[in-house]
Amino acid sequence: MKLRTRTNGGTSRTAVAAVVAAALWLVMSGWMFATHAWGSLPAVVDGCGSPAPDVRFAPDADAVAAFMAGCRSAGSAAYLHLQVLDLLFPSVTAAFLVAALLLLTRRRRSLRWLVVLPLLVAVGDYVENVGAWALLAGGDPTWAYRLVQLGSAVKNVLSWASWLALIVLVVASIGAARRHRRRPRAQSMGRSTSSGAEAHDPAAAELIGSGPGASRTGSIVGLRDR
Repeated sequence: MKLRTRTNGGTSRTAVAAVVAAALWLVMSGWMFATHAWGSLPAVVDGCGSPAPDVRFAPDADAVAAFMAGCRSAGSAAYLHLQVLDLLFPSVTAAFLVAALLLLTRRRRSLRWLVVLPLLVAVGDYVENVGAWALLAGGDPTWAYRLVQLGSAVKNVLSWASWLALIVLVVASIGAARRHRRRPRAQSMGRSTSSGAEAHDPAAAELIGSGPGASRTGSIVGLRDR
């Protein structure tokens, strides 16, 4: 009983964490992707003339250098603001995905390893950000380009895997819930049909009464009368 209560309490806390992280993730995603406000990706495009390396898949050194060359003072400031917001965004995304995957795998212990994927996504994102900060500092080091490319590759591949796992588990959970609802209903209908047939079928009642058990009962009663 205590174990069940403890498990339910842990699930409730995980659900609350998932809801809070999801709400924060939606707000930040809308701000960063759908507005031209401070720290947004469209603001970077406005200032630099092309999308930030953060939204490209593993851009090479030439692509990153061309992007940085296109950023003048306003563009560099917009890219810096984006990096400030990106100090928080990977952690928020990872928190949401980890909490959601924990909830969806609570009865599938063999799939618990999936929660590692969002954590690795955050690591890749922060590796990419280190390279971006180095470039914004005015340097032009080869290692910074490599960090941006490596971090982007890890972030994108594992992010796709994390979201795909989340979608598959949601669909599987919905299917399992529907099957669980249909099963008691089918069993209830089967029992009611069986009892109704016995009540309304005299032949069945007569057959039950004339079975071997009834014959033995009649013989015993006859012997007693003698």
